[in-house]
Amino acid sequence: MGKAIDLFESVFASASVGDKRSREFKEGVRASLENMEGLGKLGYRMRRCPYTAGTASFDAWFAGVREGKKMWYVRQAIDRRNGRNSADVSANN
Repeated sequence: MGKAIDLFESVFASASVGDKRSREFKEGVRASLENMEGLGKLGYRMRRCPYTAGTASFDAWFAGVREGKKMWYVRQAIDRRNGRNSADVSANN
């Protein structure tokens, strides 16, 4: 999952985000990015929420999933604007 991990690490290495987010939120972001990158790949199994519905951890994880999807689509738009497609970027990772 090269592109997903690179994007995750670049966002959370930022001083403006860093450790200000919960572990569950970060896990949700990472799962979302990995799921987005894995879609359509033969044998890929989507990651599921490991937390019990109705808990704060569950809510934080899904908030992270939503944020991860936004990050993925913004990255795709930037890549398209710069003349790269996701296949080119993934092939380089």
